Amino acid sequence: SYTVTVASYGGAAVGNYEITTAEGEVVLKITPKELTIDDIVYAPVDESEDGIYDGEAHAITASVNSGSLCGEDIVTLRVLYNGYESAPVNAGTYTVTFEITDNANYAIAEGTGFELTVAKAKVSVSGADATAVYTGEAFAEDEIIKAVFGEADLSLVNVGISYGESGKAEQAGDVATLTLTLKDEANYEFKSGTKTTYTFTVTAGTVSISGENATAQYKGTAY
Repeated sequence: SYTVTVASYGGAAVGNYEITTAEGEVVLKITPKELTIDDIVYAPVDESEDGIYDGEAHAITASVNSGSLCGEDIVTLRVLYNGYESAPVNAGTYTVTFEITDNANYAIAEGTGFELTVAKAKVSVSGADATAVYTGEAFAEDEIIKAVFGEADLSLVNVGISYGESGKAEQAGDVATLTLTLKDEANYEFKSGTKTTYTFTVTAGTVSISGENATAQYKGTAY
């Protein structure tokens, strides 16, 4: 704000008037120029950014379009995510807003900003229902997991195993049910169509008996 006072009088007809000054003041107020989202150029810091959780920060770089500034003015922006300077890492939706750090002649218009979404990363695990032949001993959990998933990467999932009434996978007909859950549900989700429940079944063993047809001569008593 600026106070306006009369410093002097002039003009060809000034001598024809008696000029007096009343006490008081006139305030001239110059308001900052407001910048909207149309005045701001922004983009991901990493141009390869795809908006999917990857354990890294998803930062935005922003500047004011030079055509929106007066003369040679310079304006520096601070980018905020939900009100904080730290760029988001975890999956979620964040409100991106801006602050001017170095020029009081400009202001960010109310409501200027946009939403940044970091999507959950997709997880897919390959496996297949499995069977194993009865051995006389209960199958260990690592054996069951190996039979169902082989060499699949299980680093992002938990594998829960439940059994029937016997509480183990030992006798023929025993079934173990394997269920996959995510270790980090906040940042990951299963890819559509991913199977998350499998079975491991113990089957009966086979017995092989060898022999030959035989004859015997009658001897009057039972053999």
